[in-house]
Amino acid sequence: MFALTAKRVQHFRVSLLAPLRIPTPRAAIVCAAPVTRCFATKKKAGPAGGSVGDFSMDSLKTRMSSCVDRLKFSLAEDVPMGRANPALLDKVVVGKGVKLSEISQISAKDAKTLIVVLNDEDVRFKAPLQFMKAAEQGIRDAKMGLTPTRIDSHTLKASIPQMSAEHRQSLLKTVSEIAEKHRTAIRDMRAKARAEVKGLKIKSTDEVKKLEDKIQKEHDAMVKLIDALADSKKKEINNA
Repeated sequence: MFALTAKRVQHFRVSLLAPLRIPTPRAAIVCAAPVTRCFATKKKAGPAGGSVGDFSMDSLKTRMSSCVDRLKFSLAEDVPMGRANPALLDKVVVGKGVKLSEISQISAKDAKTLIVVLNDEDVRFKAPLQFMKAAEQGIRDAKMGLTPTRIDSHTLKASIPQMSAEHRQSLLKTVSEIAEKHRTAIRDMRAKARAEVKGLKIKSTDEVKKLEDKIQKEHDAMVKLIDALADSKKKEINNA
């Protein structure tokens, strides 16, 4: 038997433990599967800079519908019909920048008469007489053809005159101009949509034709609606 020195004992221990070593976390990372990098495929542009999916039929419909909504508003606001409507006095100003509608109650008595009643709780006018004079002057200054008349110290009426033939023709012309302005807007939207479709990268001519047909169909429907709104307004003017 030979004596074991301290150095030999240490070497013997290391030899026994060597097969039992567990890989360190760093070794485990090195052994992991390599990371694969994924690159996005670049979207190819069409001949006019557009790409598949750029054109939206729903968006076109929304824009055209908004145009028709603006027409409705314009026909109501820009074509006074000669009928009693409290909104006619919304822009009438009395005193120093004070609106008539803010200091009074306005209602329609009939198709040709508006009633204006002094708001007694309002303190911007010290006396009813002062209010009445200011209200009458404000209605005249609005230049709408209304004739204000006092009923009592707190109330006056504004009579709407009969529509003259000259004024009727002027209104009919205004309606035609407003309608044509909105038809032009719809046509411009159609032209822009067609250009967008031609810029798409679509190989099938049938698919392009289908989109163009849808655009034309939506255009025709909106123009037809504009014509109906204009005709309805003209009929209302002629019957006023």
